[in-house]
Amino acid sequence: MATTVDRFIASYQLCQQVADLQNNMRANTLIIQAGKNAGTIPTFAAAQTAFRDLGTALLGRIATLTTLVTNNLAAMQAGTAAIGVTWTDITNMKDLLTTWATNLSTATITNQTQMDNSVAALLAAVPAAIQPF
Repeated sequence: MATTVDRFIASYQLCQQVADLQNNMRANTLIIQAGKNAGTIPTFAAAQTAFRDLGTALLGRIATLTTLVTNNLAAMQAGTAAIGVTWTDITNMKDLLTTWATNLSTATITNQTQMDNSVAALLAAVPAAIQPF
């Protein structure tokens, strides 16, 4: 049986994982874009592969977290409520992260405009509430 402390720790870790996912996704898309612009990623095909690999990896991480949360749903909901985070906030962020990761995993990048537009669209969709401090 989960204790109050267990629920708090698990809920805090879930919130931290959500924040890490969105920060990693944004940072890595910018790194890929910068790498292509600097020539360390030699072709748009290689950049496309990098974006798709990033999206696929993030989808895997989201799936793992989803399984962990689903298996402990009541405790997680109680824990997030106890620290003042509504469950809807968690599920909305998961949905947004899944959309971003899916878009990355299927990205078509054959030229500079497509790459710049893809990165700009992802960055523009970041809610102000989750911008890093």
